[in-house]
Amino acid sequence: MSAELMRPGTVFITGISASGKSTLGGLLKNGLLKNGIENLVLLDGEEIRDQLKKRGKNYGYSTAERNEVALEIARIASEYNREGTNCIICSICHIKEIREQMRRIIGRVMEVYLDCPVSVCAQRDYKGNYKKAFNGLCRNFIGVDEPYQRSYAEELVLRTGSQPLGECSAILLGSAMDFLGRPGEKVLINPNCNYHIAAGSGILESSDAKFREYRRRWIEYPRNFTVGDFPLHLDIESTNLCNLKCPHCAVTSNFWGKSKKGFLPFPLFKKVIDHAVENGVYSIKLSLRGEPLLHKQIAEMVAYARKKGVIDIYFNTNAVFLTEGTCNQLIDAGLNRISISADGWDKESFEENRRGAEFKAVYDNIAGLRKIRRDRGVDFPKIRIQAVMLDGIKEHWAEYLKLWQPLADELGYLDARKEGPGIDHRGLTGNWACPFLWQRMVILCDGSLLPCLMHGIDDLSLMSLGNVKELDVKTAWQSQKSEFYRGLHRKGHSHKIEACDRCSYRALEIKKTKNGLKEALI
Repeated sequence: MSAELMRPGTVFITGISASGKSTLGGLLKNGLLKNGIENLVLLDGEEIRDQLKKRGKNYGYSTAERNEVALEIARIASEYNREGTNCIICSICHIKEIREQMRRIIGRVMEVYLDCPVSVCAQRDYKGNYKKAFNGLCRNFIGVDEPYQRSYAEELVLRTGSQPLGECSAILLGSAMDFLGRPGEKVLINPNCNYHIAAGSGILESSDAKFREYRRRWIEYPRNFTVGDFPLHLDIESTNLCNLKCPHCAVTSNFWGKSKKGFLPFPLFKKVIDHAVENGVYSIKLSLRGEPLLHKQIAEMVAYARKKGVIDIYFNTNAVFLTEGTCNQLIDAGLNRISISADGWDKESFEENRRGAEFKAVYDNIAGLRKIRRDRGVDFPKIRIQAVMLDGIKEHWAEYLKLWQPLADELGYLDARKEGPGIDHRGLTGNWACPFLWQRMVILCDGSLLPCLMHGIDDLSLMSLGNVKELDVKTAWQSQKSEFYRGLHRKGHSHKIEACDRCSYRALEIKKTKNGLKEALI
């Protein structure tokens, strides 16, 4: 079976009104389709506005509203790219800073600026908008009373005021083919395709150069099968104990490893962090199968990692124990972000899906964290509220957004995986490779080292690389066993690894690529 996959990305065509964005976007789409790039969608700014309007988001044309639409488009494109679909964006987006923000949200962008004089655009304008703007009848018109801010860092500039349309179209098509990857190139599907931002600004956006380099590598390393000297990120399981019994969770069904329940000893944690920082780790997450706030030294762990220089520290929590005292301790320790699982659109659905948690207590805890941040004058930890996209939640998504969005810096959802007793994914094949093997490693609370998250696999020893009590992370990362796993994935043969053949994450992603992309806008 061939391991040849399309390389998902976004061609972003920008410029003032009537410079040729929609025309060239349409020609580009047709050209790409004729050349075998079939996973493709065209996102036209005005058409997206119409879609958003149908969903109750009726934006006008002030600069602030234009910026909101631009960021909505970026999130949609990111969603498509994560699912393996290439995008063409046709949008004015006249603010340089917003275009930069869009690039960070999308990840892999070829920006194309259409350089066309206002006088030429005005002659082409069959709608008569330039005439209205010149006569003062149309305010905030880009190119007339609102300037277009060039970035001068575009990947391609087309002078559509002087170059013939056919020439511009041919140049654009050739550049886009080179950028997206011509059919036949061995490339990886897009990372992070299981998590979807639904509202709010991305909490991973930062102006810090080191952080941006980390996120660049997070995307590009798996796409290009680049193996760094050390993992970019470590999932360090502080505990595998959980206080809830969520019916959809593999931990509840005891189908995500059967290791003895316990806590990661603090001295062992320090040993791991010292070694990781020495070798350039960027990020750690202090949770996997359990509730990290059950660990009495969780704030000390955060503080130690922060002191040592880890730039991104976070964990997932059910927020049951997110008390005022705990919030202050985590802020003092320097926790960057916190992901809170909230699977319900009202009290009844929440308590059904998050069995053992009381809705009001959790809601008040999250609201309390926001208040403490505000009172202390800090904006961290950034709050992500997320749901597993269960059938009921999908049907009540508007209610979910209304309930949780006021508390979140970012609100998103995870695709629901099928895992537990009676679920067997073995035998599923597909041209797919797992990004985890090029991004991260896992350390369980007993010190066991794993090359990935091993979702929904009851026997975690199937891929064990050793234990950090005796083996350091760098040695495990660079071991022949790790490279053997990567090699099979590079060839599209992940099904030949027993654990991968059983993996619920792998099964979900392969089925998504085979069944096609769901609607990006909920």
